Amino acid sequence: MPTFPPIVEPAPLFPDLERFRGICYRAANWILLGRTTGRGKDDHTYRPNRSLKEVLGYPLTPRFRELLQEG
Repeated sequence: MPTFPPIVEPAPLFPDLERFRGICYRAANWILLGRTTGRGKDDHTYRPNRSLKEVLGYPLTPRFRELLQEG
């Protein structure tokens, strides 16, 4: 998992797009940081072999966008 400055808290859990839409996270003001590639950590084929998941983060400061662009 990539490291982020202490202005955004990465989600400890990634919603599985095939089963869930992550509505409760979005309702609680979590923001979409990106999507996984669908590959496991020991993948050697460079092809998706797992379901895609969303990476969500919770902003810890109102200026999070500005601070992320600086970093």
